[in-house]
Amino acid sequence: MNLVDINTLQIETTNRCNLNCPHCMLYGEGESGSDYSDYMEPRTIDQFFNNNIRIIHNINFTGGEPLLNINIIIYTIDKIIRENKKVIGIDIATNGTILSGELITALNRFTEYVTEKVLKDSTQFFDAFFEKGTEKLVNLRISRLYHKNDYEKAYRFYTERANPLVHVEIIGGDEVEESHRVLWGIEDRKMIAYSGRAKKLDAEFYCDSPHHKIVYEDNSANIPLVKCPLELMSNGDIGISCYCTIEESHKDAIGNVNENISLSEMITRWNYQTPLNCDEACHLAEAKMYYETGRIEDMSRVLGKSITAEDLEKMLFKEEMKCALLENYRRLLHEKVPCLTPEEIEWISLYWYDLQEQVAKNEVSEDEIKKSYEEMDNYIADLIIKHEYEEITDIHEKYIYLTPTECKQVKECQNAIDHETDFWQLLAYKMILKKLIMINAERQLHDIEI
Repeated sequence: MNLVDINTLQIETTNRCNLNCPHCMLYGEGESGSDYSDYMEPRTIDQFFNNNIRIIHNINFTGGEPLLNINIIIYTIDKIIRENKKVIGIDIATNGTILSGELITALNRFTEYVTEKVLKDSTQFFDAFFEKGTEKLVNLRISRLYHKNDYEKAYRFYTERANPLVHVEIIGGDEVEESHRVLWGIEDRKMIAYSGRAKKLDAEFYCDSPHHKIVYEDNSANIPLVKCPLELMSNGDIGISCYCTIEESHKDAIGNVNENISLSEMITRWNYQTPLNCDEACHLAEAKMYYETGRIEDMSRVLGKSITAEDLEKMLFKEEMKCALLENYRRLLHEKVPCLTPEEIEWISLYWYDLQEQVAKNEVSEDEIKKSYEEMDNYIADLIIKHEYEEITDIHEKYIYLTPTECKQVKECQNAIDHETDFWQLLAYKMILKKLIMINAERQLHDIEI
């Protein structure tokens, strides 16, 4: 079934917004929140939840302004409760311009469902709940940063109607409402994402990128847990949730809910097509940011040395070349050896890239280069053999002198013998199995390697 668990799912209820804040990362220069008009429909939620997903630790409803489409938030909550979906927490960040009694009633209803049903079903859900580090199941955050809103009115409205498991808070203090000017390299100051309109601010920035593979982390239930936060966009596109514009999110979508494949299959396909890791993608985004902003004095302070505009250009070129080479090499390696996992491909590519750098700097001899390539080829060959035996490990451990194909034949014969009822067919399978066992014994006698 390819079941997966999700750590964080961001649901874009709409890409429309009723404000035009200068710090917004979603809309590009010249764009307005009112330029967009996509509203998520119930069938998009239905299709996503029917995608072999076992549990979602936290859902973050976002936008645009998420409360412009309150109906889809309430529909999602009702679906979770009605169909007994395993969701543990909800988070909403709003500009506080919309007040809805229906919304807070639905959020209260969600907390009752989680405490009375989800957290009593299994200890594994308790574990996921406590990992969140909070006793609140719902966080409703009202932003005051750059927003032209009566945030105190919104705070009072929702606080008065919320139950004890719904946490309502105002975010964005006086210290970040001023000029937002921050000297780079000072860690105790606020930062803002370098994306959209925010690029025009005189601020300290950080970078993010959705252009990288999706990673899993170990899960006590032996079901893969998606570590990277995912985003379900209003048109059904699925991608990595990050601080970037709406246009960039769609550009790097891993797929759409309308595709007839599971989320697990979608992620596997994406990881082979977009094989950079998160650090590599973000380092490239940072190099572009440094070059575009041209803040030579700030960068000199961060790096601890004096740099020039030419240095910034060289830094960007080096990162662009490195990422292009690694991405192309990983794609080609997957085409030639499709059984390798993304993690194995990444390790091999980094070994290859380091070797190329040593060659370019004349740090290795021809004999050393030849030896390194031989070691890499042998390593890949060992991985191929390991993967060929993956589904027949138990057979291979018993008949170590049989080839992968022969081991598969043994397994087929054993399965057929257990279920076959026709006498002659049963006899045929037993004869094939006996022959394969004799082949293994013969090779073992003469120590013939396969």
